[in-house]
Amino acid sequence: MDSSKVCKLNFPLYCCECLGDESFVVAGGGGAAKTGVRNCIQILQLQKDQKYVVANPIDEFDTGAYAVMKMAVSIEGQAAENVFMLATALGNKCVLYSVTKTKAGSNKSTAPTEGVKKRKKSESDSNRKSGAEEVDSSSCLDHHSFQLVHNFTISNEEKISQTSVALSREGHLLVAGLSNGHIKLWNTRNLSLIFEHNGHKNDVTDVDISPDGSTVVSVSRDGTACLWSVEQGHKINDLHSTWNMAAVTRTYKFRNCKFSFSPATRDHKKSPSRFSLFTTHEPLKRPPRNARHCTTTKTGSYITKWVQDDKGGMRLQMYQKTGIETISALAVSRDGSYLSLGFMDGSVEIYIAFRLQLAHRIPAAHSIFVTAVSLLDDTDKIHQLTGDCDARCVSVSANGFCHVATLKPRAMCTIWFIILVCILLIGGFAIGLYISESSIYQL
Repeated sequence: MDSSKVCKLNFPLYCCECLGDESFVVAGGGGAAKTGVRNCIQILQLQKDQKYVVANPIDEFDTGAYAVMKMAVSIEGQAAENVFMLATALGNKCVLYSVTKTKAGSNKSTAPTEGVKKRKKSESDSNRKSGAEEVDSSSCLDHHSFQLVHNFTISNEEKISQTSVALSREGHLLVAGLSNGHIKLWNTRNLSLIFEHNGHKNDVTDVDISPDGSTVVSVSRDGTACLWSVEQGHKINDLHSTWNMAAVTRTYKFRNCKFSFSPATRDHKKSPSRFSLFTTHEPLKRPPRNARHCTTTKTGSYITKWVQDDKGGMRLQMYQKTGIETISALAVSRDGSYLSLGFMDGSVEIYIAFRLQLAHRIPAAHSIFVTAVSLLDDTDKIHQLTGDCDARCVSVSANGFCHVATLKPRAMCTIWFIILVCILLIGGFAIGLYISESSIYQL
């Protein structure tokens, strides 16, 4: 499969999360204005349509008067199989759902929750070639039911809204960033508030929770980024101070943040307690549009990798300039091998996370800015759909398009061929030199 658009929905998309298989969930809407554009969550499933891969909407959940601007999922550590947790930012409330998936062809009949609408017959179904046997495509698709877990109140003040949200890997922690700079952390099992901190002076643009659930990171529009201890409830350190000193500049602000597993090594096995952190950075003032392709400009966006230090915090390991265009979205694969970036010009990039090496760039994958990206897991079903790929990134934009970018396997055979040729050349040169020296000696 080549990188391509897989579907077009008729409402703006602001969120996207992959669900560990061939499904992913998107959300957005037209907001409170009565424009006729609905506010909803949709679950889509990748399928093969002849020689193309398409994303078919299979379930839809109406979110009422609020468009979902931020969303998080947790598909690990749930009490039952085929269940995941879904948290959404809806105005001044953070709404948590438990979503149950019914596999295609299953005899179980799960009654849909109020607000859930089943997939309607798509245009791809109606545009099939005449003479082909008609098959009910819904029988090949999974279905989902939404169950409300709790409405977490963000603030009693209507002017304060939720600007970011994240769930822990096992779904037992929920963190929300607010428009007044506060962050709030809850235990989703007993619904208790763990802590609330006034950590920033402006909107909290992104938050995340470490794989072991011990640390929370928050970044703000005011340019600051902080680490928080879940157990002790206090700040661990300020990341912005470290970054400013390392980059020798104060003209950048943090934009996105994501934790991930650290790769296994000879000395350390893969463990939730060993993790890395990735952050993105943009200039305090955006460069002019005519400077986008200028290679001499000193401005640009950056991505940074942080690793654990001996004091329970994070230290800066490396940072990489990504170009002049502003980064708008960040995602890291579940195993920590790859990360993807979305940009304001609609481009998408895939990086090797270990060394922040750009592996693939899809320029202008979207005609407008990318609102969210997420990486599909490497499963047998995904292999059947997309072919042999190292990574696959789903991206969405506010014009309703969903795009899947693929990273083809690196050509290792070419590298080995070059090494073999070099060895043969060196060997041939040595043999020739030996023969020539022997001939001179005989004379």
